[in-house]
Amino acid sequence: MDCISPAHTRSRTLQREVRRHSQGGRAAACGALHLRDDALIGRVCNGVALPVNVTVMDGVPSNDRLSELGVSRISYGPIPYIRAMGLLQQDAKKVLS
Repeated sequence: MDCISPAHTRSRTLQREVRRHSQGGRAAACGALHLRDDALIGRVCNGVALPVNVTVMDGVPSNDRLSELGVSRISYGPIPYIRAMGLLQQDAKKVLS
């Protein structure tokens, strides 16, 4: 499992998955939480002793709020790369037109 995703929030397996990944070094297998719910992120942060990584996407609380909830690392995934490539493409179109 690469992350704890919204699919886990629709069932009662979230806490079990968090515990499973936080035991015996298995947490390294869990890259990031792909969750948007403020309260749920807070419960995960309070429920494990390991650092929690959250991936930014639409609907995720602000960085300040994530920090307040106890998130240790905020990941942007491919967002910076996608934005940079979009700007590069725009600039190339201007130059080539």
